[in-house]
Amino acid sequence: MTLQSTSQDHHLDLPHRPGVEGSGSSQTGDHLVLSREPVHTGWHMGPNFQPPAQHAAVLTPVVSDKLNLNYQDIRTHPPASGEVVVKLYYHAKYPPTAGQKDIIFSLGLRKGYPQHNMIGGHEGIGRIVMAQDESLLGNLVAARYLAHHCRHCHACLHDLPERCPSQRDFPRDHPGTYQEYIRAPISSLMPLPAFILDSIHTGAGPSLGDYAAAICSGAAASKALRKLSPSPGDVVMISGIAGAIGHLAGQIARKVYKAKVIGVDLPEKQPGLGPRSSECYDAFVPANRDSEGSASFLEGLSRASSELRGPDVPPAMADGVIVTAGSTAAYTNLIEYLCEGGAIVCVGVPKHGGEVSFPIAEVVEKGIRIQGTLMGGWEESYRVMQYIRSGLLSPVVTEIELRDVPSYMQRFVSYENAGKIVVNIASP
Repeated sequence: MTLQSTSQDHHLDLPHRPGVEGSGSSQTGDHLVLSREPVHTGWHMGPNFQPPAQHAAVLTPVVSDKLNLNYQDIRTHPPASGEVVVKLYYHAKYPPTAGQKDIIFSLGLRKGYPQHNMIGGHEGIGRIVMAQDESLLGNLVAARYLAHHCRHCHACLHDLPERCPSQRDFPRDHPGTYQEYIRAPISSLMPLPAFILDSIHTGAGPSLGDYAAAICSGAAASKALRKLSPSPGDVVMISGIAGAIGHLAGQIARKVYKAKVIGVDLPEKQPGLGPRSSECYDAFVPANRDSEGSASFLEGLSRASSELRGPDVPPAMADGVIVTAGSTAAYTNLIEYLCEGGAIVCVGVPKHGGEVSFPIAEVVEKGIRIQGTLMGGWEESYRVMQYIRSGLLSPVVTEIELRDVPSYMQRFVSYENAGKIVVNIASP
């Protein structure tokens, strides 16, 4: 590939194509015309397969405070030493309720990310098609935001691989997954279990799109529940229940931990979960963008919690709260949502960071526990893949095409999407 990464920019060799000056693509109406000339290299390549000279990608030419995504061609180069080229089948997208990662990357709201020719996207599934080591060819792998961590530093040993000083991330350190092919070190790619390959061969069981939901969103949901550790029958409120992390957290809480779930989200997003909404929560309490923490919202939450506990249990608020929504409003008055001894797990991150305050006396007197968490390591993704394989989890997945990424990114900003959005790039 032509993606040469520095600490600031992903430099792309964008071939001049007639019709669009300097764009690396030619347009016929709204359709991109792609070159499919083969790459001639001495690297090992899969049987009967030649990567094209160019491939489609979605990139941001100059990162600014407004989304500026182009669907165009870039050249495909062979891997450098220690790297492989992966033909992507599915890319999964983080919507705003999951911490706004894809939005944050594309708007340049985090230090250290490329500012020019930025290819976003931080999770995807594909097959190795070019490698130095011939034995790697054909292997299914996943790219995830936390691509690599050392596993032996203080952070890694304390279940915080996201804070590893040696970590490598997509798309900060490697060009992201908004493209047909990615080039990355083999150490930054997660090998996928054999049962996923079996499901491709047999056509039975969950789809690759379902498993793509486990890479980052599912891993974040799993770790949040692991940190909350609810007991059977506990009432857990999940803010952002209709989002990529939220709906999976609801299913894990209900089906793995046997908890009762109160789902909270914008009322217009609730229908997006469709018939699987009953798998995600036991009760739904709507929240307008600024209503969380209001008297009416607290009344609805209290009523739902008491009903889920049943008539033989004294009324009480939730035992735990998981915030997956990426808005500051979702963090308003969280202490009031909890009963004594309750816990808050913070997952969603507002676009500009956000600040909230808690009444210290109430936190102390009620014995409230507050913890932040991200997505964990590979083992978290593997755990969720097993849940999906066994039928415990049924991700709500909407498939789109790569050329649709720019329009769907704008829908993320407007909070219009529900469930997990995955980009169907190619058939296995």
